[in-house]
Order: sequence, then C-alpha cells, then structure tokens
Amino acid sequence: MIKMRNISKLLKELATDWKNNNFFRAKIKLTIYYSTIIFFVVLGYSILLHSLFTVHIRVRAENKNISFLTDVKNDFLEGTKNGLLGIIFLLDTISIFFSVVLGYYFAKKTINPLEESYLKQKRIISDMAHELKLPLSVVKTGIQSLSIKETVNIEDYEDLNEDIITEVDRLSNMINDILFLEKTENMLDISFRNINLSELLKKEIDFMKNYAKDFYIDIKTNIAEHIYISGDEQSIKKMIDNLIKNAVDYNKSGGSVFVDLDREGSYAKLCITDDGIGIPSSDIKKIFERFYKVDSSRSMYKGGSGLGLSIVKDIVEKHHGSISVNSIENEGSKFTVLIPIV
Repeated sequence: MIKMRNISKLLKELATDWKNNNFFRAKIKLTIYYSTIIFFVVLGYSILLHSLFTVHIRVRAENKNISFLTDVKNDFLEGTKNGLLGIIFLLDTISIFFSVVLGYYFAKKTINPLEESYLKQKRIISDMAHELKLPLSVVKTGIQSLSIKETVNIEDYEDLNEDIITEVDRLSNMINDILFLEKTENMLDISFRNINLSELLKKEIDFMKNYAKDFYIDIKTNIAEHIYISGDEQSIKKMIDNLIKNAVDYNKSGGSVFVDLDREGSYAKLCITDDGIGIPSSDIKKIFERFYKVDSSRSMYKGGSGLGLSIVKDIVEKHHGSISVNSIENEGSKFTVLIPIV
C-alpha cells in the first residue's frame, strides 16, 4: 500500500514537472531523441551481425562437405540462426533499457547548463529587484514626508539630501558590480598575463589608505617581494580593493587592517585580517552569496551592494585559486586567498 502511494506521488510529481517545467520537458524530448538514435544504431549493428554470422555458418557448413545430409544441415542452420536471434533479441531488449538511460544522461548533460544559467539569471533579477526597492523607497518616502509638511527647514532638506546621496551611491555601486560580474562570468575583456602581485598590492594599498582614513582605520602591511601570478590586472585590482574595503567597512572606528602577502608552496598567499565586528558563525557560509550583507546596524558603512565578496570569489576562481575565511564575532575576520605562482 505504501509503495503504491509512493508510486502515485512520483507519477503526480512527474506530471507536474511535465506541465510546468520547460526544462524537464526538454530533457524528456531529448531523451527520446537520443534513445531512438542509440537504439537504431544498436539495431542496425544487430541485423548486420546476424546476417554476417548466418552467412559465415552456411559457408562453414558447405565447406564441411555434408551436402548429402540436407536435413541435418538445414536443422543445424535453423537452430543456429534461431539461437543467434534469441541472443540478439535479448541483447536488443537490454540495449533498449540502456539506450533510455544513456539518452537521459546525455539529455541532462545538454540541458542542465542551460537550466542552471536560467535559474542563476532568475535569482539575480529577483535579488536585484529586492535590493532596488529599498533605496527607491527611501528616496520616495523622504520626498513625500517633506511635501506633506506645512513648514520645511533647511535641516530637513540636508537630511533628505544626505539620504538620497547615500542611496544613489548604493544604486551606482550595485550597477557597477553587476556589470563587472557579467564581464567576468562571460570572460569578456579578460586577458591573462604575468603580474607582479607584490607591486600591484602596494599600489592598491596606497590607494585604499585614503579611504580607510575616513573611518579612522590603519592599514598595516607585510608584503614579500617579487611574487608573480598569471591573471587579469583589472580583475586582481578589483579583488584587492574589495577585500580591503570590506575589512574597512566592517571594522570598528580606530581599528586596523593587516595585509600579508607571501609564498606558500606553488601559491601566492594573500591574507587580509581585520579586528572589526566579525561574522556570525551561522552566516559564514552565506557571505560569498550575491546580495548578502551583514546586519547594517553593526557596520559603519551603509552603501554596500552585497556583491563585493561574490565578485572576489568569482575572480579568484577564474584565476584557478581559492578563498577561505575565518571569523569570530566581535573580534574580527581573516580572508585568505591562494593563487598559483608563475
């Protein structure tokens, strides 16, 4: 009874998928297409094998000089042909099953990348819509609140202006990050060449120090010389800037950021450590997801798009590296990047 219910449930799920899931229907149709091709190839091979084997047996029988035993020869040939037909029928029956399995396997290999790409784009659009609603709502609410006031002083306009600038910055950052993600995902304008990571890191740190000063954050360094990697310079700059900016944004006023670069085996090891607010253990697995943001009430920075670390992870993986994070809430975080040395 339980098995019948499970079968009935499975059939209902398949019927629902067939009705609502275009990708499932495409897989089934491709399965039929591939299975048909595989089956006819096997069937053609079976017919050819049967014909060749029958001819071979007949020639062998004639060469044995047993023509006077016509009945014996005919019985022998018929028995051999029937036995061969039975074997081929059994093999073809088995081949039907395996052709369906192989057909579904090839169909999944064909459709899954398209389905994953579609679902990824759908999630991005959904997340973008959710993220865009907040800044637009803030601007709209601020303007409406001023319009219904009988008297408006200069402080109200200044507050609204500050909120609008913050939200516009958020929108601008989000758009720039989305465009960068699109470029890296499609490998557009990415050219790999040898990069002196040591020198590039120093330049980016000098650039980011001015940003850190606004939050009274001190950046300290320990950079080994002459470490070269193969990569896209603009992407590596973006990775460095995002990691340092993240360490500053989620730090504490008067805190520090430590940037270390050294060799570890055949890899360049970049560590960026802060003594800031840290990441809750329950959220560590989420920080590389798109549009994930730490609780804004705990951060000094309010204009993040939630795409910074997702971009970093994407860049690192495009450069055949890895990234990991260790963090303790209210004590700080350490991001470690490993990229192959050339």
